[in-house]
Amino acid sequence: MATSMSAKQPTLFDREQPRQLECPGSELSAKLADLKRRGAIVLSMTMRGNARWILSLDWPNQPKPHF
Repeated sequence: MATSMSAKQPTLFDREQPRQLECPGSELSAKLADLKRRGAIVLSMTMRGNARWILSLDWPNQPKPHF
């Protein structure tokens, strides 16, 4: 099944639905709540340094690119 070229497909660099993002520890709780509200699933959390987190995300309700 072909997909429309105009269909929104999340990518690693999508600002609205990033696949990965970095977050300060002081903002982690609020960021997680926002991501949950928007439908993201946090696949992994890696601490970077003393006060930063790298979050890997999935957006299950969005169309996936077909290659």
